[in-house]
Amino acid sequence: MEQSLDLDIKNYSNEDLINFFKLDNNYSVSDLEERYKTVTVNILKSTKSLQYKYSLIDFINKGNTILLKNITDKNETIIKKLIKNDEVEDDYDEEEETVGKILNPLSTHPSLQRQKIDKKSSNSYKVHTTTTNYIFNTLYRDNYFSTIPNSSSFSLPFTIKNVTAISLSGIQIPNVSNTFSNEKETNQLFIHEDVTNIEGIVILPHGNYSNLEFPAILESAINIQLLGSTPNRFTVVIDQYTQQIKISNTTNTFSMDILIKKYNATSNYKHCLYNTDRNTNPSDKDPKNKITSSDFAYTMGYIIGYRQLVYSGFKSYIGESVYQDTLQDYYYFELNDYTDYQFNTTIGVFPTSFLSNNIIAVLPITTPKYTASFDNNSNFIYKTRNYSAPINLKKITIKMISPQGELVDLKQVDFSFCLQVTTLYDNILPFDVKDIDLS
Repeated sequence: MEQSLDLDIKNYSNEDLINFFKLDNNYSVSDLEERYKTVTVNILKSTKSLQYKYSLIDFINKGNTILLKNITDKNETIIKKLIKNDEVEDDYDEEEETVGKILNPLSTHPSLQRQKIDKKSSNSYKVHTTTTNYIFNTLYRDNYFSTIPNSSSFSLPFTIKNVTAISLSGIQIPNVSNTFSNEKETNQLFIHEDVTNIEGIVILPHGNYSNLEFPAILESAINIQLLGSTPNRFTVVIDQYTQQIKISNTTNTFSMDILIKKYNATSNYKHCLYNTDRNTNPSDKDPKNKITSSDFAYTMGYIIGYRQLVYSGFKSYIGESVYQDTLQDYYYFELNDYTDYQFNTTIGVFPTSFLSNNIIAVLPITTPKYTASFDNNSNFIYKTRNYSAPINLKKITIKMISPQGELVDLKQVDFSFCLQVTTLYDNILPFDVKDIDLS
């Protein structure tokens, strides 16, 4: 019986269509609507060929629209509203017709497209969508004791079906990463005193310091680690109006190297203006070996305002820029949904590459250290991922990424975030189909 029906709508008269839908000649809008739903549901239940289902449903929709156009009773106003977005063109252009498509044929209750798609719209299904907020907390991530909050996976208790878009609508950002870090070597400075030839790497204690605390801590570290006592001839002050750091020696001239190599027992500290791991030497003529801005940004000198690689020949040096109490002032939020239908909407730009994999949002850090920064989209930064086709969401993995593309160290602090998920809903689902019979 399958594929025996003539599906060319132009070969059917109004009377043929009335008989097909099993209607009386004086049918009403409600009669047609009921039979339309009944016939459509039974097509989904009884027809095995997926392609034939598409053709049948397309035929049923065209027939339904033609019968609606021929009703001339007192419900004319309602009829016009019903057919406004569903009107069939006289030539029935197959390329223009989009109604009757099965949006998710493999699901238990396939969703039907009941309206024409506006080809000018980027999301033509938005008329048939609903939005739900899902609150996640890294405290409830998968494998809690063997994972970290800033790289968390969540297996959902049920599959969220027919997802067309996901937005990061809110997040608590723990502002706890260390500006002066042993791991990143952002707490080291090389100093050489010219007259005495006293030199060495000054290592600042690991942590975060306000502009009021920092000068005294750095001054103490320089004097104790180089000269053995504090106070001594090195001084560090910060201008309260310009926030610029000034490092001075009351007795001798000295040099200060911003970039240093990793510490080891045989290091020649006087020639520390390179990184032995990356072979970066600013005097090297090979451009591949030149120090990059990323290397420079991850130094204590850059953080506290110095913008040159070497300072020498004077007793005092003032930073060209201001003291910063944070290493990064924004993070990337990475969301892996394990699907292949997404569009990249947030992209980090590097000199020779892009950072774009799975990034759904950029998150400005707007609070002091050790104070959570709450982002609720009020900063107008786009934080939505749209899909080229409806997807099913079963598991997600999130990461907090630095501007350099590295995992941010959040010191095991758990945080929460809200995903706003837009899904298609099935117009047929409210009807009980188990007892419906086409006859």
